[in-house]
Amino acid sequence: LEFCFGETNYMNRIILKKIKEYLKETMKKSGFKIEGQRYVRVVNKQLFQYVEFQGSSGGEQFTVNVGIDCLLDKEIASGKFSFESMRLGMILGKGDIWWAYTDDSAKEAAYIITDFLLPILDDCSTYSRVYQIIEKHINYIPDTEKGEDDFALELYLSKRYNPLIMLCIKLGEYDNALICLNNYINQTKGLMEYHTAFLEQMIAETPSPQYKEKWIQSKAECINDGQNKLQEL
Repeated sequence: LEFCFGETNYMNRIILKKIKEYLKETMKKSGFKIEGQRYVRVVNKQLFQYVEFQGSSGGEQFTVNVGIDCLLDKEIASGKFSFESMRLGMILGKGDIWWAYTDDSAKEAAYIITDFLLPILDDCSTYSRVYQIIEKHINYIPDTEKGEDDFALELYLSKRYNPLIMLCIKLGEYDNALICLNNYINQTKGLMEYHTAFLEQMIAETPSPQYKEKWIQSKAECINDGQNKLQEL
């Protein structure tokens, strides 16, 4: 994601600059470097971590995304398996927090990153540690109502199945890798069936031959995409 700046949103640039000033020494000491609108680092040649600033579509607020990617063997795909990013506010257990573009907000965000987030990222520094953190949620059913707010669950819920499968295999946790694989297969099948049913309904209810043909094509593409994903497994 990129930080959303419009030409007229000069205040956005000022606040981002202030945040970077407040974080400059701390992030540098922690091994982070600036890459576009985010701070990035690689720890122990195993994990890629980033802290990313994202502006609102209205240009009046910003939020902070946090990402942890697994750098696995180079011969496996691109060698990088990505856990989707989380909101800093969710890791705090306070939901999706957005800050206004003010100096106080810049200080607050920088303070939270320095005092709260960095220790967590430091703790998530190896494959084994990430696995330990999310292991208890291996059997978590995504459709179940979330009953707790903690970093481990947020990390698990924000992941794609593929990187967790590869992480389990890397650590020799083959039973859990199989569980994750079955979850991924069921999730893929479920999504394909859901979208196929929706498209079939649209085909049946659309009077225009032109649009009906588009829905038929979309259905074929949906089925083909789902089948390709399953074949890759």
